[in-house]
Formats: sequence, structure tokens, C-alpha cells
Amino acid sequence: MLERMASYHFHQLVNKYRVSKRKKTIYWDDKLWLAARNHNVFMVQNLKHLSHSESKSKPYATGRYPEDRMEYVTYGSREFRFGGFENCAVSGGMVPGSMDLTVFHGETIDDLIDMAIDAAEVFFDIWKHSPGHNANMLEEDHLAHGTSIIFGEVSEYATSVFTQKQKYYAPDDLNVDFLGEQSDSFIQLFEENGQKHEDYSKGMNRIEFKLFISLTHQFKQREIEPDKGLYKLLKYIEEHYEDSHSIEKKYKKATKYAGIFKLMKYKINSLNHSELFNFEEFYSLAGMESIEQFIQNNLSHINHADGWAGKVKILETGDQFELKIEVFTLTEKKK
Repeated sequence: MLERMASYHFHQLVNKYRVSKRKKTIYWDDKLWLAARNHNVFMVQNLKHLSHSESKSKPYATGRYPEDRMEYVTYGSREFRFGGFENCAVSGGMVPGSMDLTVFHGETIDDLIDMAIDAAEVFFDIWKHSPGHNANMLEEDHLAHGTSIIFGEVSEYATSVFTQKQKYYAPDDLNVDFLGEQSDSFIQLFEENGQKHEDYSKGMNRIEFKLFISLTHQFKQREIEPDKGLYKLLKYIEEHYEDSHSIEKKYKKATKYAGIFKLMKYKINSLNHSELFNFEEFYSLAGMESIEQFIQNNLSHINHADGWAGKVKILETGDQFELKIEVFTLTEKKK
């Protein structure tokens, strides 16, 4: 639990740092975490000095170089590309064979959280002030990472592995099962923060997709299903922007008039929102809060909806970003 909490906190630190430097956030991957942890175990059990290489003749070796250790945890599937970017550090002296998984048994959860946060911040600060390690944390092309922090009898060890992914693989979610009853709230927070990896939909950039997933999450929480007819309406409006007819007439055209019967029972609600953000606000995903406020402002058309469709669009002008939200919902007509 202590190791995983420290890893989770480091993940938050590195993404906040990347945002402050105008870099995109990166995803967590459990397999990279395992590759990093394997190297930590090798160092704490065998070495007196930091090293990025391992000797096959020593116990706990999983690969000579970082890319070899990534291949080890993916069974040679070549899941990662452009890998091998690795940060290593130790806080305290290196004493071979000093790993002790029971050293903090009996500590309270609050004490463990404090230890995890302190350890993550120590290693983040070490790497931030080292040019090469700092460059790894900020590299523009990095998409995924895994960071392991382990606690020995006299020292703490950290290894962070950064890489890109091949297109047909998706980074893992950060596994928080170790938190027991608190897992659900952490998983929900992780998804709402846009850190859950999904393949981008055609026509969306990375941030638009994260915001769209956040919008989708709001409707999913309320058990409101997407409506195919309304999505056809969205597409029709985009392709026939010159059409000045009412929403209902556009809906009939978009659905080849099959929607006539639905309009006998339902009415279509058109909900729109637009907001400007500066660069820092935009890349810190302030749009998430904007979406939540949009939902709150339109609860009367959302909570009782029997279907929905929506899109998120970002318009960039210099250092300003305009977030546009367009949503349609179906609600029953009053009798």
C-alpha cells in the first residue's frame, strides 16, 4: 500500500509539473510500474551505487537495459516503442540486501499517507533539479510512464520509466485496489480527471476527447443513454449549417423522417455553453469544472432525459482557448 500511494502521488506531481511547463499530461501504465519496481528491487538487493544496467549473473535481474526490462514485463510483445527513458535515485545510503517489506507494519493509514507523499516529493525534487532527469519528466513525446518507490531498512529507492506506446495498445489505468473501500472514489476521480486512456474519436484532439469523456461521464452517472437519432442530428447540423429550419425539422431530415414518431412523445432540448480559458487554465483541464457547471445549470433538461447526444469543440486563438459544448436531450412532452 505504501509503495502504491507514493507512486500515485508522484504521478500527480509529474503531471502538474508538465502542465505548468505547457506540456501535455501523460498516462499511467502498470506494466511500466512493474519494470521500474523490478529495477528498484535489483538495486536494493545487489548494488552499492546507482546504475541503469543489470547483470544477469545477479539475483532479481530482469534485463540489462531499461528497454530489456520493459520487454520482460510484456513477455517480448514489443508493446512499447521509443522506451528506455529511465530516472533512478536513492534517498540515503545503498546497502545491498536491505529490502524489508515489513519495516512499516503497524503504522496508521495517516502515517503511511504522509510517508508516501514525502517520498514522492523528495524524488520529484531530486529529478527536477537534475537536467537529464528533468528532461525525461518533461519530454514532449512521452505518452506513458510508471514510477516505483520502494522503502528499505535504511533508504528509499525510486525508478521512473517513460515511453511511448504503439498505436494498437492502450496504457493501463492506475490500479488503486490496494486502497480497499476508498478504491471506488479514487477510480472515479481518475476517470473524471481525464487520465483514463481511450483511443481518440475521429476529428477530436486529445483535450477535446478528455472533455468529451467527462461530459459522457455526467450522463452515464445519471443512467442516460446516448440517442442515435440525436447524434444524426448533430452530424446533420454540422454538414448543413446553412439550414435555418427548426430543430424538429432538422431532426426529421437527419433521421430520414423516422424520428416523426419519437417527436410525438418527446421534445428536443438544445443546450449550449461557451467559455474562454487562458493556456494554463486550459491545460490544467479547467474545462472539467465548466462541464460540471453546465450540467448543474441544465438539470431540468438533463435529469429527466430519455436520451442525449453532445459534442465538445475547442477553438484556439493565440493563448486563448474557447470551449464550446453542444448537447441535445429528449424529454417527454407534458400531457
